Amino acid sequence: MNVHQLKCFITLARTLNFSEAAKQLFVSQPSISHQIKNLENEIGVRLFERSSRNVSLTPAGRSFYIDAQDMLSHMERSLGRAWNAAHSYSRNLEIAYSGDGPLRLLPEVLREYQKQAPQVFPRLHICDIAEIYSQLFTGRRDVVFAPVNEEIGEHMYFDLYTTGPACIMPPDHELSRKTVVTVEDIRGFPLFICHQAQGFPVLRRLFHYLETNHDKKSILFAESVPVMYEYVRAGYGLAVVPPLSEQAEKNLAIVPFEYPEAHHYGAHCLRENEEAISFCRITQKVAAGRGRVLL
Repeated sequence: MNVHQLKCFITLARTLNFSEAAKQLFVSQPSISHQIKNLENEIGVRLFERSSRNVSLTPAGRSFYIDAQDMLSHMERSLGRAWNAAHSYSRNLEIAYSGDGPLRLLPEVLREYQKQAPQVFPRLHICDIAEIYSQLFTGRRDVVFAPVNEEIGEHMYFDLYTTGPACIMPPDHELSRKTVVTVEDIRGFPLFICHQAQGFPVLRRLFHYLETNHDKKSILFAESVPVMYEYVRAGYGLAVVPPLSEQAEKNLAIVPFEYPEAHHYGAHCLRENEEAISFCRITQKVAAGRGRVLL
């Protein structure tokens, strides 16, 4: 059993979609299938049920998923300590963010952090946005980049930017020429909602506002935010979300959406983690110097 097998298993268990898992891990679908098959052969149980349309965890797979996350975390920390010893770093700083997160200034933050803490190696992890806060509170990550969340435990939050949601649509859509889109403007169009994001209070309130003010027969559901973007690109409907990364927004028109609540996005860490606090302060300083570059 190796790190790559565990990453493939955990990512597929989260997404239940070979294409999405391959996309998140930057590998081919056959590679994911090969690693899962080898893992199942090694431990001697079937972890997934597969059909031409669906992928689901077996009871053994659901049980293994709980322990696999801890195993991967321990293996990564062990490998990180060995790597540090070989490259003269005294420790790691574990940093998590979602693959579709708006962290366009991260390279500049890392350059500044390297100047100030040359003995610490920042290890970056692309994380499932639905589990990003739990990774902070279980000690798997030192810093996580995510929306503000008033419902999670006590910790330190460093605000990086504030924005309102935007309506995304194909570039040739009739609403793309507007300067601001309202709930009345989108009422006659199919609208995507993502329940995976309901764990974030700000998004839960946004989606509740949209569902309350939209024709129920015109609401469509996507299993994740990246999937929702793909549906919108293909012309199946519209979506209202916080602005994300350049990659996520590629080939789309993005128009500000009239909504009474602002969205805050920033860095989270625990109060007792001084190194993480130092990194968050550097990030906040770089963001302040760059204005609204994250958007």
